[in-house]
Amino acid sequence: MPRDHHVALSAFLVAASPPRHAHADGSLEEARALLRAEPSLGTSTIFGAAITGNDEAAERHLRADPLLATLRGGPYEWDALTYLCFSRFLRHDAPTDLEVSARFTRVAERLLDAGASANTGFLDTQHQPTATFESVLYGAAGLAQHAPITRLLLARGADPNDSEVPYHAPESYDLSVMNALLESGSLNAASLAMMLLRKTDWHDERGIARLLDYGVDPNEAGHWKHSPFIHAIRRNNRPAIIERMLNHGANPLRRIGDLDGDMDGVALTIWCGRRDLLSMYAAHGRTRAFDPLETIAVACLEGHTDRARALQASSHDTAAAFAAQAPAFLARSIISGNEDAVRVLLAIGVPVDSRFTDTDGYWGLAPYGTALHVAAWFGRHAIVRMLLDAGADAVAHDSRYRTPLMYAVKACTNSHWMDRRAPDSVAALLAAGADARSISTPTGYDDIDTLLRR
Repeated sequence: MPRDHHVALSAFLVAASPPRHAHADGSLEEARALLRAEPSLGTSTIFGAAITGNDEAAERHLRADPLLATLRGGPYEWDALTYLCFSRFLRHDAPTDLEVSARFTRVAERLLDAGASANTGFLDTQHQPTATFESVLYGAAGLAQHAPITRLLLARGADPNDSEVPYHAPESYDLSVMNALLESGSLNAASLAMMLLRKTDWHDERGIARLLDYGVDPNEAGHWKHSPFIHAIRRNNRPAIIERMLNHGANPLRRIGDLDGDMDGVALTIWCGRRDLLSMYAAHGRTRAFDPLETIAVACLEGHTDRARALQASSHDTAAAFAAQAPAFLARSIISGNEDAVRVLLAIGVPVDSRFTDTDGYWGLAPYGTALHVAAWFGRHAIVRMLLDAGADAVAHDSRYRTPLMYAVKACTNSHWMDRRAPDSVAALLAAGADARSISTPTGYDDIDTLLRR
């Protein structure tokens, strides 16, 4: 192979493979440009044929030398099946083109027939916190979300019980890949629990129902130290999802024992501001008495200001302990949309601009924000007005120098809860003195562009 072609092929294979720091990132722009300039990059080697899904070229190479199915080479020293399953062409083009999808599946089948292992892959030394083996099944099922190749690999003995396949395969509302994994019968209890837990990250009621009906235990801790049911509470899943889990045996009286310390699901529910779930637990016979701190919190959740004050006054130590938890409790009550709790917490003296550090990267909030940051980001318009009426600082910055207005704009243009979008929070923040000069227009939402340009 001429040196120039070898250099171009290496660059092409890198451009058509996932970036090492974030496997799902990146586009095909560079790879397509290289292929247009030199079409033979997709046919001259088994690696190029695999990564582009060129079944005719792959068949030709394997007929000439079947050992090419297990040869490792190219810039990453991968075999052809690994290049195929981690191909950006597979991930970007196959979902929308049935013929492209079929070609990739035929190439994968030919490689497996010629001796490629369904459990091949590569060691990702940049994976955090520890190096991780990235299997071709993870590439097909987790990254490409490609059900036909997922089924093919499983039929040829691929093992789905690692830390990557059950974690990433549920990252879609299309259940095809998940169903392929379930139908294989190869998933162990820990992997099944992880898939159910990840579906609560996606608030995917249909996917959750499929897993529960399959028999996945919502109380199973699996690879993580807390259960899918506990995760559903943390992720503020809808009552219908929680009810479905309770109907399949979820137990809020179980201890959690990890990130939230020595508490059970009932305590987590209270401190997450989920008043709506407590009566649901009682209906399922899953209730208990509340401790003194929880009793104050429940009074807040139920909107009983006088009762919350009286409980605080009854014990200085309990009041002090509650005050320490109040900023995080206020933030979580806002996330859950509990306006009564916010109103009571402000009435009993929780500072409106309390800073909280108990943030979760899942929600996209920076540390050291105020309640107003939280309300603006989650599109809780009535709570935004309530906080501003109570004197909240409309120009406060969090640790990333973001203002509530920045969050309010992003909530309307790039969030998972755009069904709640309205110009109300932006209008209220601007009226309270928020500075719009850092916001670029157009934002993509005409109703707030008009306000911002004023």
